[in-house]
Amino acid sequence: MTPQHHKLYLQCYIDFWEMESEQKLMAAEYHLKRMEELYGKNYEHFKFELEAFLTQARSVLDVLLYDFAEKFQLGIDRNKEELNDHIFEKKARERGNEQAIKFIEWWRQRREELKKNFRPLLEKRNIAVHRGSVGPAIHKIQRFETIKTTESVIAVIENESGKIMRISKNPNDLHKTQSDLNQTEIDWYFEEFPDKNIISICREYLEKIRQIVEEAKNKFK
Repeated sequence: MTPQHHKLYLQCYIDFWEMESEQKLMAAEYHLKRMEELYGKNYEHFKFELEAFLTQARSVLDVLLYDFAEKFQLGIDRNKEELNDHIFEKKARERGNEQAIKFIEWWRQRREELKKNFRPLLEKRNIAVHRGSVGPAIHKIQRFETIKTTESVIAVIENESGKIMRISKNPNDLHKTQSDLNQTEIDWYFEEFPDKNIISICREYLEKIRQIVEEAKNKFK
């Protein structure tokens, strides 16, 4: 293998390990799709997928710290050492790594934005991991009916003097009304987000996290 090929191989390997946060995103996306499949159909299995989604989504920003600690060569072993924003900043300042310092300041801003808009989801993850199960607090059920109406048609035939000569009716002599039950829709909501069902708010949450990861990749190349 030539030196150039070796360098290319090494770069691909490093890039792979820098993308661990994206692996978590993919896992969260998988569980969200399973939630969509089970929505309104299987309550217990839906809750299992919801808890898995909340756990995977919550872990993305934490894993992003490890990704960039490795990128900035801060000497953190993700398999052995705990890492939070304070440890990250300390390591960055010890090494005088300005890019790493800018990153952790940016990371804290994005985390606070996430908390501001989606704090209940972050808290529900903690409940699911440390206390018990979580699930929908509000259940809305809607019934949809289609009303089909067929009316009879009467033709009255008169002569020139106005005398009725014949009355003709169509085969449906009587007015008929039929009510068909088409479907019942069930929506599940968190108490903290009564205007958006669980699928919608979880999708918004995941997309926001995805944007943060993409911004990190582009901003701190």
